[in-house]
Amino acid sequence: MNKYPEKIVDFIETKFLKITLLSHQIRKNENDNSILFHGCIYQTCALFLADATTLVEEEIVNQYHMKAMILKVAHHGSKTSTSEILLNQIAFQYGIISVGENNLYAMPHSVVLERLKKYHINILETKVLGTIGFKIRKKRYTILSFPP
Repeated sequence: MNKYPEKIVDFIETKFLKITLLSHQIRKNENDNSILFHGCIYQTCALFLADATTLVEEEIVNQYHMKAMILKVAHHGSKTSTSEILLNQIAFQYGIISVGENNLYAMPHSVVLERLKKYHINILETKVLGTIGFKIRKKRYTILSFPP
């Protein structure tokens, strides 16, 4: 029995929501096998990079011409993610970093934080804010946080 679906859906679109699957290749690096997607609710768009490395980020930037206000920073802010090419090509306003307090790998990495600051991206970390959410309406949004 094949463990993969017969057909992979590349996008879902409704009146208010559009989700595009960006990568579904099988790669040697386990982190690069993450499910990556771009999603928009009304005109507010976000890019979700899971644990992808800069190699995959750069492939996506070259293949898709997209806009996104929100970046879910890849791999908890590891130095193997969040490339200059990605940040230069897409004008993000917010970078969400999912990371625990006093984690074993000292993430997010200072190089990634400096890159985000260089591009004037507001950094939202779960170790500080807890769960982070965006309540999106047609022409406005509210950032929500639920402390740890």
